[in-house]
Amino acid sequence: MRNFLYLLPILGILACGDLLDQAPLGTRQARCDLRPDRPQCTDVRNFKGPSLLTFEGVCETLKAATKSGSYEEGAVCDMTDAWGGCQSTNIDGHLQTNWYYKTDDKYPDEAAAKAECESGDDWVPPAN
Repeated sequence: MRNFLYLLPILGILACGDLLDQAPLGTRQARCDLRPDRPQCTDVRNFKGPSLLTFEGVCETLKAATKSGSYEEGAVCDMTDAWGGCQSTNIDGHLQTNWYYKTDDKYPDEAAAKAECESGDDWVPPAN
């Protein structure tokens, strides 16, 4: 019995991994739109985890710093006037994309927006 109790946490972790792989809750999406003050919107697509709380918390912090923006679960960023975005694929397969928009002097052309991509990010054209 004692050996089983030691195995219980390990089995729980393995089961959780299997649950995330099978996405029993389905996939979800959310966005953090910093416009109009900043010409940027970040979205998460195909998220398999139980909670987007971390993403929402980061968005709330950015909103407080910029005095602009909105968080919305179940939505992705609007592609109207977007140059494109820097996209990363996370370990569970969900996509996070930072979209950059033409509506501000900060990104006068696509090259200026592409320069925001970090190593390992892929530049993607706007598409919903």
